[in-house]
Amino acid sequence: MIIPPDIAEVPDFYQTYTQKLTGDNLEQCLLDTLSQTNAVFEKLTAEQWQYAYAPEKWTLAEVLVHIIDTERVMAYRALRFARKDATPLPGFDQDVFAESVSGFNWDFKLLLEDYQAVRKATITLYKQMNNEMLDFKGMANNLPMTARVLGFVIAGHNLHHLKIVQQRYL
Repeated sequence: MIIPPDIAEVPDFYQTYTQKLTGDNLEQCLLDTLSQTNAVFEKLTAEQWQYAYAPEKWTLAEVLVHIIDTERVMAYRALRFARKDATPLPGFDQDVFAESVSGFNWDFKLLLEDYQAVRKATITLYKQMNNEMLDFKGMANNLPMTARVLGFVIAGHNLHHLKIVQQRYL
């Protein structure tokens, strides 16, 4: 079982994500957010997938792409740290990522399958980490991080956006 990091280990910016989680087991947090996200996105109509609640806001499809892209980046960082790679990793610009896919004609079923595949890959990545791998400190976007922190950030980031979807889109 992978327990949460001490709050002092989580950079301030990411605490908004990790504090949203109520569980004390990373795998269960990842499974819970997978299930909750599936339950919301599986019911969407084609019109809802393309809906944005305000001008300049992402569509629901773009929100899911953002969740997927962020998880891929964070899981890659976790892999590097778990393998004791101390090379400082750069940040990424979520807005550049989003702009590059804005207006793309998504296959919504395939997009949801992609989300599920990425989450399953994240879970199997973490299942094969020990505490030494989880707690190796690296630098990402000029912030000290560990794979343990990144796992809980992934789950919390997903939950953060899912709550926005439920409050502002549906």
